[in-house]
Amino acid sequence: MELAGVNAPVDVCAPESFVKKAAAMRAKYHLPDFTGKSEWTITPDAVASHPSNRNGVRMNGQRCEELFLQVFRKFDYAEACHGAVCIDKRDDRSALVRFHSSQIGDQHIACLPVDTLRFASLGSSHINQVLRNVVGGAVVRSCADATDAAACLSLALITPRDSALAEACRVGLRWEVLASKLEEEQPDGVLCIQAALNDPAHAAMLVHEMQIVKQLADVCTKESDVAGEVRLETIRAQLMSEGLPCASSNSFLPLLQFVVEQGGNRQHGFVQPLVEFHQLFVNPRVRRLRETHFRVVCSLPSPRLRLALLKAAYGCPVSGLRDGWIDYFGSQHVTKIMTKHAKAFALADKLAARFHVDYASAGAWKDDGSVRLLHALDIEFGRILLCKEGYQGTAEEIAATAGVFDARLREALPAALAAKLGHPLPVAAVPRGKSSKRAELNPTLAEFTVDGNIVPKQIVEEEVESSVIAWSHDLKRLWSSCFRSLACAHGILNLSV
Repeated sequence: MELAGVNAPVDVCAPESFVKKAAAMRAKYHLPDFTGKSEWTITPDAVASHPSNRNGVRMNGQRCEELFLQVFRKFDYAEACHGAVCIDKRDDRSALVRFHSSQIGDQHIACLPVDTLRFASLGSSHINQVLRNVVGGAVVRSCADATDAAACLSLALITPRDSALAEACRVGLRWEVLASKLEEEQPDGVLCIQAALNDPAHAAMLVHEMQIVKQLADVCTKESDVAGEVRLETIRAQLMSEGLPCASSNSFLPLLQFVVEQGGNRQHGFVQPLVEFHQLFVNPRVRRLRETHFRVVCSLPSPRLRLALLKAAYGCPVSGLRDGWIDYFGSQHVTKIMTKHAKAFALADKLAARFHVDYASAGAWKDDGSVRLLHALDIEFGRILLCKEGYQGTAEEIAATAGVFDARLREALPAALAAKLGHPLPVAAVPRGKSSKRAELNPTLAEFTVDGNIVPKQIVEEEVESSVIAWSHDLKRLWSSCFRSLACAHGILNLSV
């Protein structure tokens, strides 16, 4: 995928054009209910976000938890229904069902049966997800009045405290329903209507950098398939028509360069893993990544290492935040580190391919916990390469981290599957005295006790070799144990602060 026309002039279209176009499409494809009323009352389990809504970026669980806390005890039904627009998918539910069946596990997002889905939302998606979360008992950890002993939302507890919210969970919101012909006759109709609902003059919704990256990946891939290259002026015109005003400035060029360098949405592209990571871990209202970070990582030759550095930036300590914006590394820092620790970068790229490619080819990644574990490993690599949080950026530290991960993962895999991976990675000990800031250079893993609590335990070389730690052979629990302990040790589990 190649980028052409970088020096093309900016052609700014009228910002109200897509708003007028969206209004015309909503009027043309409006579908009254079976009684002739203009609005439908639809239960939450029958409506879920459209696969193309917000450019295919999935619902953020932390944002849904925040929204629940905002509306609980003061739920306004009329306000919740404002901007509620959806598409009738009863004749073809396949894409909608497939999208929500493949959601990666997020305890803040309720998993309701997909066989009840009939409508795909373009507006009010988050508030409808809040209702779905109440119905499905999603986790909310900071509201004891609305949750049970397991910190799951309970409709029975909510009813006496907010009857309006409870009633909305039972009967649903009032929706403006559009006919499915919209998608057949207007290829950009969904994006255009969603952009109009997202317009600052109509609704104060957040458009974050990952939504722009996802939209760019979709547009660039389509353009490359048709024209054989990606032309800047064509991409700008398409994004402006879809209601993305920032495309008229040069600030989106680093994001465009990153998407092109990462291969867009092609089968072997490297954009979707970052979108997936952002969906699982990052609350965009409190952690935003400046476009300069995307420009800096493009100086790296490896797409996997670019992802590792960006994930490490998103997982930075609170001290790295300035008014919600992340300030984690600059071009001079990365250039200096690459020069000083070239061996570490080469080894990290090789090991990242082993975990992401070799393990995947052997069939190791089958559940949500293992996917989360891969993201945790990428953050570890990124922090080592950037010499952050006490790491020195040495190849020895990368080898030690990878060796511990490899050893623990192999213990949980069936023997036939582990055999496909070939020889295990050597479990090398990190040389003592390498870091004065960080004493525990090996990853902190954990054990489950009988009552389900986690007991952190430091893994050292002798313990890895002798396998003295009693690990559960339940694969999913092991993934969860590894990930949660790493996350607690390095502060990457909850990026809501």
